[in-house]
Amino acid sequence: MFKRVAEQGIILGNYPEWDHDVRQLHNNGVTGVLDIQTPTDYKLRGLNSSRMQNLYRDNGIKQYMSSQVEDFDEDDYADMLFKAACVLNRMVKE
Repeated sequence: MFKRVAEQGIILGNYPEWDHDVRQLHNNGVTGVLDIQTPTDYKLRGLNSSRMQNLYRDNGIKQYMSSQVEDFDEDDYADMLFKAACVLNRMVKE
């Protein structure tokens, strides 16, 4: 479900949907989450952003940032991914 990016301390993977997913992240040393989901993504998955942020905090994942990426909007996709990458870069540097 998750893949570690060598030497960067970054884990890439699907968006966690359940409590056990968040615990697995914490158990693998994750200290921050960059959320690229949109409100539409949350609605389609039946998730709640506030609940997920609380799960992160309650499981020791202190850093949370959001940079929404609409993956079906080809015109803005590259720009949104670049912005998300910039947010991730700031997170890693903190």
